[in-house]
Amino acid sequence: MNNEIKIVENHIELPEAVRFALQKLKEFQITKQEMDNQEKEIKQAIQKAMEENGIKSFENDDVKISYVAPTQRVSVDTAKMKEEGIYDLYTKTSEVKASVRLTYK
Repeated sequence: MNNEIKIVENHIELPEAVRFALQKLKEFQITKQEMDNQEKEIKQAIQKAMEENGIKSFENDDVKISYVAPTQRVSVDTAKMKEEGIYDLYTKTSEVKASVRLTYK
C-alpha cells in the first residue's frame, strides 16, 4: 500500500488509509456533536426540574447534581482600560445563566 500524498494538477491525492482515517474522523465529529446536543438537552431538563421543585442538590450512589443559580459577573473591559489607562471606570456586568453541575462517582 502506498501511503504517499501526491499532488496532481493542483489536486491532492490521498492514500486510501488517510481517506479512511479522515472519513472516520468526520463520523466521530458528527457523533460527538449529536452527543453534545443530547447532553445539553438532558442537562436543561434536569435544570428545569430542579428549578420547578426548588432542589439545590441531589446525590445518589452514582452522581451528585448541584444547581448553580443565575448570577451576574463583573469584569474589567481591558481594551478600554488599556486605551484610557483607567481601571475603575471601565467595568461591565454580564448575566450568567443558571446551570447544573454533575459529579460522577
